[in-house]
Amino acid sequence: MKPYEFQVEGIKFLKGMKTALLADDMGLGKTAQAILAARELSQLGNLVICPASVKYNWKKEIDKWWPGRSIHIVEGRSKKEIPNTDFVIINYDLLISKPILMQLIHKKWAVLILDELHYLKNNSAKRTKAVYYPKGIASCADRIWGLTGTPVLNRPIELFSHLKALCPDRLAPKYISRYDFAQRFCDARETKWGWDETGASNLAELSKILEGFMLRRLKKDVLKELPDKTYQTIYLKGKKTDIDKERRAYEESKESMLGELATLRRENGVSKVPQIVEHVKNILEEKQKIVVFTYHKRVLADLKSALEDYSPVVVSGDTTSKSRLQMVDRFRTEPGVRVFIGQIQAAGVGIDGLQDVCDTVVFAELHYVPGQLRQAIDRCHRIGQKNPVLVQFLVAEGSIDEDIAQTIARKEKIIEQIVKKTTLVDELENLLLRIKTVLERWIKG
Repeated sequence: MKPYEFQVEGIKFLKGMKTALLADDMGLGKTAQAILAARELSQLGNLVICPASVKYNWKKEIDKWWPGRSIHIVEGRSKKEIPNTDFVIINYDLLISKPILMQLIHKKWAVLILDELHYLKNNSAKRTKAVYYPKGIASCADRIWGLTGTPVLNRPIELFSHLKALCPDRLAPKYISRYDFAQRFCDARETKWGWDETGASNLAELSKILEGFMLRRLKKDVLKELPDKTYQTIYLKGKKTDIDKERRAYEESKESMLGELATLRRENGVSKVPQIVEHVKNILEEKQKIVVFTYHKRVLADLKSALEDYSPVVVSGDTTSKSRLQMVDRFRTEPGVRVFIGQIQAAGVGIDGLQDVCDTVVFAELHYVPGQLRQAIDRCHRIGQKNPVLVQFLVAEGSIDEDIAQTIARKEKIIEQIVKKTTLVDELENLLLRIKTVLERWIKG
């Protein structure tokens, strides 16, 4: 598997920088670009700091793009020694553990990769201090690469912590202090409620400062290179005993959805909810709207409750036809309604309009039948969609869902090849039929 041309450009950009911000749109492969850049530099002894929900996905991506590397994933607030491996992967939340932080600071890192860099936007947050303060983790790295699809979530002030820590020379001497930066680029002013730095000003000058430090491509910029659908398997942490039980039950009953296997799949789905919620929230930092599919009603209900701040609408087997239309219409027309949660069996067919406002589909759970999943995907991949569609399968490594996800992607490629061939045959047959008709008329005439 080879990177796209725009990814090759991104790899070259990172390789040439000691500190850099890769701010490509979601789904354009920032993870792969960072791994391949480190590989081409032969850099080992790397630290990846990322959200907890994608730690295992980073491991899979490293195995894929740079096989044979030793990888250690830091789990919990353990005081165990962090080994000297080619890659260490840790989530931001663990940086507040002093024993862990001290170990990270006392090592030398070839490349520090800060995935979802916007996690460090708050200057006063403990994790930001752990990374950026003068004697933080960043001071122990030869290279620092930040990855995010949203370098500015809401306002310019969110860039300050990154710029000061990673490229202070670009701010010096005029804007090296937060006060001066805020006055120049955030239209900061004193109000009766205190200092307000939530505004924006002199954005052309700020954009100039970012030139050369930040590389950003949107889907529309590289549309010709992208397939119309991209599949990603995102690996979550699963309970080993549950996964082993699930696999044994599957081996015994295969496609049966009854008995122990059905119970295990429901329990596993429920246990994944906190990780699913974190992943969806991460996406909503970059995307305005998202479509999430589940299999079990319990998982659907738990997700709806956990994502209440995003005003989710829900379509399950209990939803009436009239209510379905209302849910879709709200998702399409109301900016505050940012999540559509559908049960695969119920929302995978007979729904149109999601494609008008969303190009990202996440499967919190999977269905055994590939056709059911394809129909669900086609709620966003249909006439009216202006962007390539990103499809993510959230699975626990070694689970049955992992097998299903791989089967879906493989079968989809086969089906697309068959459909294209069939279409070509049909066109040839129609052409021959038209020629035959013309010849018959010519002979009779």
